[in-house]
Amino acid sequence: MSFIRSIEYTTLKYKPGLAMGKILFICLLLTSFLNAQYTSKDKDLIRTTSSRTFDTTIVNNYLVSEIVEKVNAGLLSAANSKDSRFIPNILNTNFEEHHNFKLFALSQIGESSLSTNYILNLLSNSDTEDVHRQELFSALGFVADSITLMSLINNFPIERGIPTAIINFNSRKISSPQKGRLPY
Repeated sequence: MSFIRSIEYTTLKYKPGLAMGKILFICLLLTSFLNAQYTSKDKDLIRTTSSRTFDTTIVNNYLVSEIVEKVNAGLLSAANSKDSRFIPNILNTNFEEHHNFKLFALSQIGESSLSTNYILNLLSNSDTEDVHRQELFSALGFVADSITLMSLINNFPIERGIPTAIINFNSRKISSPQKGRLPY
């Protein structure tokens, strides 16, 4: 029995006429979680992203905005650009508010010592929440080099998230500099 059918059956069994109301409520609730990243006011950002020109002034204005949605839109645009010129402004965004978009953008841009140092700094910080550590390790696999891989293996041998980092390093054909393959 499908989910909607079970709601209709349960609702009709107890209070006929409320089935559609419950279904409508569930649909409205689900759509509230599916916010678009761009709005009609973001024409310049949409234009520069869709034309693949990635005007640094426009994207950076979004990255330094006080509005969460604008920063997220800027992070997505920077991620699409894969342009390392955006990294300093990406790193200046608030990690707690934008961690998913921020790490995604850094991962999409690729290898960078700035990104690597930033992520390693967060990983070495004892205040970093455990829930973010796996995301940080995953992103590290996209931004770091083989020397960082060895350091990661030596300094965080039993951390959750290390396997994902190793997979991401491997997806970039980065392996152990000592043996030419990953140590697993």
